[in-house]
Amino acid sequence: ALASGSLALMLQAVLMLLLSVQVAFAQAPAAGQPLQLLASPSDMSLLLRVAERAGYLGAGGLKVRMGDCSSGVDCGDRLLAGEADVVTASAMPVVFAGLAGRELVVLGGIAAERNVVGLVADARSGVRQAQDLVGRRVGLVKRASGHYVLDMLALSHGFEPERVRRVGMRADQVADAFGRGEIDAALIWSPHLDRAVATLGEHALQLPLPALYTATYNLVTTREVLAQRGGAIRELLRAVARAERWVADRPAQARAMLARPGRSEASLARVWDNLRPAVSIEPSLALQMRSIGRWAVREGHAPQRPWFDPAQMIEPGP
Repeated sequence: ALASGSLALMLQAVLMLLLSVQVAFAQAPAAGQPLQLLASPSDMSLLLRVAERAGYLGAGGLKVRMGDCSSGVDCGDRLLAGEADVVTASAMPVVFAGLAGRELVVLGGIAAERNVVGLVADARSGVRQAQDLVGRRVGLVKRASGHYVLDMLALSHGFEPERVRRVGMRADQVADAFGRGEIDAALIWSPHLDRAVATLGEHALQLPLPALYTATYNLVTTREVLAQRGGAIRELLRAVARAERWVADRPAQARAMLARPGRSEASLARVWDNLRPAVSIEPSLALQMRSIGRWAVREGHAPQRPWFDPAQMIEPGP
């Protein structure tokens, strides 16, 4: 009986081992499988668009399947859902994910842009200055740059952010929300800002904002993907570095890639002057991520995680 019992336990252990190997094999990426990359349509995706157009994403054995997401928040959510291997995102959604206990990995920045968030209002709403946002419906993407800028804007003008009626939505829903009269103003970035202005037409009012926030645009992954696809990620970073050199050598062509229907020459000039496409880890990124984390916890937007340092998610690519 003892021998038969031991044999049964041994067979059970072998079956469990075979099952675990089968599951691991099923979950591991197949050799040569394309790297799934999701990027938002932001101007800060310029280097990725250049790399795609120039064929760099297919060089050196690299295979990339590139898709779109509406914002860095959307990209981050889809990365955590297993729908992508690498995504683009600012520091905002990365910090929020970490505070929720789901740590991501910042591989490196691909752009930085001053004054990336714009404030656009429907002139019929009576909004003429920042103080007029009190009691008004303001569209924004929660956990994104506009959310942070709104709170900083309110405090800098002497009123509590809670006095603004924040209306959360996806970035690509802002223009339609204006069209349906559901919001009075919005804090959003291009190309969604341009679409909102076009929707409002003669009633569009773009209000000046102080320099409250410089967005860093990063390539982001998970530790699991980094461990499994380190080689492919290394080639991706090399491809983006080649794109940076292409932009440096052909600035006029790169600038032209940012033009789009409905964008004025003045808007294009402003974006080009504020945009810095470069593969790097900004020296200020760690400080910015810690500042965002303190703000998110202080304002009740995220739970506190004792001993968690958002900067620990910065891990330059392999």
